[in-house]
Amino acid sequence: VHLQTQQEGKLSLVRNTINIVRYQGILALYNGLSASLLRQLTYSTTRFGIYEVVKQNATKPGEPLPFYKKVMFAAVAGAAGGFVGTPGDMVNVR
Repeated sequence: VHLQTQQEGKLSLVRNTINIVRYQGILALYNGLSASLLRQLTYSTTRFGIYEVVKQNATKPGEPLPFYKKVMFAAVAGAAGGFVGTPGDMVNVR
């Protein structure tokens, strides 16, 4: 986020890290970590959970699932995960 919102031109990752540590302290490198973890946990858990449940309910034992159905299930699971993960994403940005 610091790289995206910097005001003073284009600083490299290393230079930006040095500035953060110098002016805000070493613990400032962890600012936003809890919001990132919240977003990842809500988004990923929802996405994987929905995909696996729908896939298991849609397949018959011993019969492979067609590719187009896998894509459709993945798209729906990804959209639901994005919807559930949006509040965590908003907290992460702010």
